[in-house]
Amino acid sequence: MELLKTEYSENKGNGKLDKILLKCEESNYYKLTEILYTSQNEQALILRALYECDINVVLKFGILESIEKEYKISEELNELPNFIRYFCMIKCNENIKNIINNKNTISNYKICHYGDNEVGILVMKEYNLGSIENYDWNENNINLLKNVIKQVIFSILLAYEKKGFIHGDLHCGNVLLKPKRKCEIIYENKILVLNELEVVIMDFEKSKLNQKKNMINNICKFITSIEYGNNIKLNFDYDRNKLNSYKSLFIENINYYDEIENIIDDMNIYT
Repeated sequence: MELLKTEYSENKGNGKLDKILLKCEESNYYKLTEILYTSQNEQALILRALYECDINVVLKFGILESIEKEYKISEELNELPNFIRYFCMIKCNENIKNIINNKNTISNYKICHYGDNEVGILVMKEYNLGSIENYDWNENNINLLKNVIKQVIFSILLAYEKKGFIHGDLHCGNVLLKPKRKCEIIYENKILVLNELEVVIMDFEKSKLNQKKNMINNICKFITSIEYGNNIKLNFDYDRNKLNSYKSLFIENINYYDEIENIIDDMNIYT
């Protein structure tokens, strides 16, 4: 079976990045572990363990410098909830090129080089529910959507407070969904009871750490991305002025969890 592009990169990236799904039943999965075993032992052991556990993975290709930055940021966020945990990072090489040889799979990449730039690969778990943008939202799961929105906002607030983290490209296509693993998540002093889904925030290419800036812009842009998502057919009516008013008030160590939660609870979301 050929490697196939996943929904993650169908409408995103424009050649800047691509993600492909690698299933356990594909022979290329095992071949990749064998090649890495001879050149990058630690990554090979990780992939071999995933293969033996029958775990499908997604490979994200990008310029090596950007991939290394993204992997480093993800490691900084590992202790915080709702952020993706990448399994490992791989430096692309000619042996890998010989395995992943479907030229239609990686658009605009010559596999291991993009112009004069070397290419790196991030290995992540497959989240088969896809992103917020691709989920079937309707009048019957409005409360679930509100719970998902809270998770995203609370997690980026906590990451800002702990790490000075600014995502830089936070939209509904960069937030994946999975069935919840626990009943609640604790964001510092804020406890959120989960509904059916748990969010996974990804794609840190434009992200920064140790920042001192207004977080409300990130929140507003994220909500707007849901309102105008390509596959989301919902209308939003909420107190935009109140949310925007926090821009001038936002200062370090001020807790806006309750205030923002009230705005989300009072949202009128309808078809």
